[in-house]
Amino acid sequence: MCIGRLKNRCPSCQPLLIAKLEKYVFKFHKISNDGSGKGNVFFTNKDEDAVWGIVFLIANNDEKNLDKAEGKGEGYHDEMIDVKDKQNNIYQVKIYKADSDSIDEKLKPYSWYKRFVIEGAKYNGLPGDYIKIIDQFESIEDTDKIRENKNLIIQCK
Repeated sequence: MCIGRLKNRCPSCQPLLIAKLEKYVFKFHKISNDGSGKGNVFFTNKDEDAVWGIVFLIANNDEKNLDKAEGKGEGYHDEMIDVKDKQNNIYQVKIYKADSDSIDEKLKPYSWYKRFVIEGAKYNGLPGDYIKIIDQFESIEDTDKIRENKNLIIQCK
């Protein structure tokens, strides 16, 4: 949801609307090649569960870059799924989900990565109660200070 990070990956991206994915929860449990946990939506089939996010419009010529940046084929796959806006209109959107063999519940996100999620959620106006849920996840410090500094300079506005 961090627009600055997404614009680096696909310059054409434009936020369209806030949407809710029902019967899912957000977790930082996707195995990453850097040793941390990355974001994923996880199906629970519970009516009370929901993940909030932003629907972005992305030009076709940017889709390949986004697939590569998001790790499609390397622990993530894409899927078409229905989401609802605040007025309960339904939209079919593409999301990236972790493959079942690429999940480890013990993982934690790096603090800079969690910042991308939190700042992106705030900037895009996601519900405050939902942001508090994400903020409760414990994060860890990245021992690779070059990678950390590279990511800390990215703005989510």
